[in-house]
Amino acid sequence: MHVRNALLSLLTLCMLASFAVSALADTTIHRSKSENAAASTKRLAKSFEQHATCLQQWMEQVYASNPSELQKSTQVSPREMAEWVFHGPFNWKFDAIRSLQGREALQLSVSDDFSGDRILAFTTGTYTLLSSYCLPSPLYVSSESKPIAVTIQEIKRTIDALMQTTHNSADSLIISATEYQALFALLSKVESDIHTTQP
Repeated sequence: MHVRNALLSLLTLCMLASFAVSALADTTIHRSKSENAAASTKRLAKSFEQHATCLQQWMEQVYASNPSELQKSTQVSPREMAEWVFHGPFNWKFDAIRSLQGREALQLSVSDDFSGDRILAFTTGTYTLLSSYCLPSPLYVSSESKPIAVTIQEIKRTIDALMQTTHNSADSLIISATEYQALFALLSKVESDIHTTQP
């Protein structure tokens, strides 16, 4: 009987030790996953900063090709306007486009009722939409969550529609093949980065 009690005590002790080791392992794995997720989020945000610089340069080039569009917003140079949009104190909320962001700003850029700066609306919509996938504190939060591939397709459809919109022949946007391809390449890189960093 004494031996049996000793064996039961030993078995209980082994089971408790096993649970403790398992709990410790789970905690370590959870901490490791959390650390990996945090590192991935940080890498994605840093990568997005580089993509944002490319989008800023793209905006500047498109303004240079469309001075009448730029004049709807300002009398400064394309470079100054792009700098103001990306680094100004407005947190991507511009009165000229009704403080719209994300999908709403994209829709505004191709709306027949909108006579304002379509480049500003398109760029703001694109940047704020992509930021919701890449930044830990996104600027734009949508009520509906869509996969990045769907969002990229929305942006591509919008640029195509923007180039074909005939609101006014004087207002037609000129986007060169180089600018068009540069935007598509940028969108592909963002999508790739998101897929690479997601678990």
